[in-house]
Amino acid sequence: MIFDTKPLDDIEESDLQALLANPVPERKRIEYKSELPTDKFKDRKEFLADVSSFANTVGGYLLYGVKEEGGMPVEICGVEVESVDALKSKWEGMLRDGLSLRLPHVDVHEVDLSTGRWVIILRIPRSWLAPHRVTLENHGQFYGRTSAGHFQMDVPQLRTAFELSGTLAERVRDFRADRLSKICAGEIPTPLHQTMAKIVFHLVPFGAFEPSARFDLSPLVLPEKRRFITPIMMGMNGHEILNHCRYRYNFDGLLNYAQWATDIPAVAYLQVFRKGIVEGVDVSILNTNSFRQIPSMPFEQVLCYALSLYLQTQKALGVDLPIFLMVSLLGVTDYIMGITQTYYGQDYPIDRPDLVMPEVLIDRFDCNPADVMKPIFDAVWNAAGRNGSMNYDASGKWTLQKLE
Repeated sequence: MIFDTKPLDDIEESDLQALLANPVPERKRIEYKSELPTDKFKDRKEFLADVSSFANTVGGYLLYGVKEEGGMPVEICGVEVESVDALKSKWEGMLRDGLSLRLPHVDVHEVDLSTGRWVIILRIPRSWLAPHRVTLENHGQFYGRTSAGHFQMDVPQLRTAFELSGTLAERVRDFRADRLSKICAGEIPTPLHQTMAKIVFHLVPFGAFEPSARFDLSPLVLPEKRRFITPIMMGMNGHEILNHCRYRYNFDGLLNYAQWATDIPAVAYLQVFRKGIVEGVDVSILNTNSFRQIPSMPFEQVLCYALSLYLQTQKALGVDLPIFLMVSLLGVTDYIMGITQTYYGQDYPIDRPDLVMPEVLIDRFDCNPADVMKPIFDAVWNAAGRNGSMNYDASGKWTLQKLE
């Protein structure tokens, strides 16, 4: 099927005509519609049922503007659309307000036909937050999918779906616990200063634990993408750090690490796992001077930069949303929060060695890093005796300068 071999944004009219020349029947992962859904309740419910049924099973494609007979495409008829952007916005609102839980991501691509009409393609990835329920006007049904189309899920099917979702979330948390244990024990891909406090940064896709999850990491070493695998500390001294980075493949995937000289331990590393997981560990930011303190401004700036950068890393690999963000601080007993470079305020030392912040779920690659990181930053400031990060204003807007 063309959708398995060509990026969605590159699909053209000739590709759609190939669906007729070598007919691709409707099946579990593809459905044809000759007309767009109207604003009638029946059509809106059908749209939400179709989309959620794909998300609740294996994902798939909805094609509007393709006529079918007996499940076989027979004509690229196209649909009339006054404004594609308005249609996308309308559908986004329907999916946001008509499903629970909200879908992490749906791609929409329009193909301009020579007739002046359009074919609108929706790509619905399998959701790792499934099952999603249609809640339009209190409809309240869950839908699955077979080659015959969508169907209402029964109790045993729902139980299986909920158990699978819960199991995946537990596996993400178990992975984090295992990695933190190994980092504390020094079982890491390159030596670090083990006695120093550490920042540990994880981005774990929900789909990472599927048996088929495996990504080609070789594009990340191309010159134009190599910055995607630089360690966390790059945000502080970008070009200088790049001159001290060394990357190589290892058993888990691709490793990049920074050291000031070849005969001393590294100060940071980034491990990209073949399953799409990103792990960054840094000992430089929390050990910039003799004080046991967290430099609040560079700490937040660098982590916001790291989140933005590593989401680009995963997007470049083709990782599907959603993604768990998890940040941990290790060895920070008696650390205080640095308010400015010259004044640290009243000391409220952190009362435990490790801060393992609650995970945050990311459902968009174009998210605002400062918004995503706020609950994590607040938790660190709470541990240091503060009500929340002082680098956000009363409206919740981050006040620091973004690193580029």
